[in-house]
Amino acid sequence: MSKEREIKYPSVDQIIRTNKRILETIKVSPTEKHNVLSRKDIQTAISKTENYDDDVWGKAAVLLQSLIREHAFSYGNRRTAFATTKAFLEENGESVNVDRPDEKVLIGIRIRFYTIEEIKQWLKGNGIREYHRRRQI
Repeated sequence: MSKEREIKYPSVDQIIRTNKRILETIKVSPTEKHNVLSRKDIQTAISKTENYDDDVWGKAAVLLQSLIREHAFSYGNRRTAFATTKAFLEENGESVNVDRPDEKVLIGIRIRFYTIEEIKQWLKGNGIREYHRRRQI
């Protein structure tokens, strides 16, 4: 009888530290300061991930989408979401096959242009359809 490996999830505090580290590491404007807008929104993203019925890759896709959409920080939400998702996969014995995400992909994730399955396959390195912003007329 084989036992399924237990999935390890990030904590709210780990995600907050990731955002702070990212904003300290990258060159941002002086106005872009680390500021948590909502711990509750971070917990909501974690809960959605825990409750999503799929393998670790599907859960990673939900984590990425949820953190981007919850917008729990003043700055660095997409970068924090990607770094957290990468750490989540690594903590669970997998590795992201996307070195640096295209900004357009992260915007597409924010507006739900991509399905969870598409995000999952993209994280595995299988590519993703191109996102184009619609022009306002």
